[in-house]
Amino acid sequence: MSKTNKMYLVTGAAGFLGSTVCRKLVSEESGCKQMKFFLPISVANLIAGVLEKKAKKTGEKPLMTTFSVYNLARNNRFDSSKASKDLGYTTRPYRETIRDEIRWLKETGKIA
Repeated sequence: MSKTNKMYLVTGAAGFLGSTVCRKLVSEESGCKQMKFFLPISVANLIAGVLEKKAKKTGEKPLMTTFSVYNLARNNRFDSSKASKDLGYTTRPYRETIRDEIRWLKETGKIA
């Protein structure tokens, strides 16, 4: 079967990584305590709107935007099994990816 003109989703590791598992992995890999409190989406959206208005006045980049809150809140469950089956696409484990992200954030001075 020809792969020409076919569309594929090329996404992260197999399976969905929920926020509970993600927090646990980040805590284990960073050595930081696990977050226990989360802002409701409505509150995060309100804060993002205020930060966007401030950014327009100051010219600085906002810490978060209403669009970034939207992206975090929406359904991000994608299936790349077709790419795996047809193209042999593979992914790295979540833990390895999170470990590399934490290392990069430290190396670039974005976190201590």
